[in-house]
Amino acid sequence: MATRQIVGIEALVRWLDPEQGLKIDRSFVADIGSCGDDETITSAIIALAHSLEMQVIAEGVETSVQHEFLRERDCDEMQGFYFPRPMPRDAIPSLLQQGVLPN
Repeated sequence: MATRQIVGIEALVRWLDPEQGLKIDRSFVADIGSCGDDETITSAIIALAHSLEMQVIAEGVETSVQHEFLRERDCDEMQGFYFPRPMPRDAIPSLLQQGVLPN
């Protein structure tokens, strides 16, 4: 597990950009709900980025558990298959009016 986390940290550092924000690598997000270490690291990353007045983007959000965990910690943006897949432009207003995330 330590090797995977080191790789994840290296990937995280590559995404550090004060103008665009900080992107949390999917390797941390994937184990939210099953790995306390990744949850602790992810929480710390979000807190650190916010203390530096940076936006935080989480990659690889695929479950409601991950989504809720990140929302509770005020993650600014999330990407992943939990959210709607690409769709025609005409379908977006209907999705927004529904106010729900299709799964």
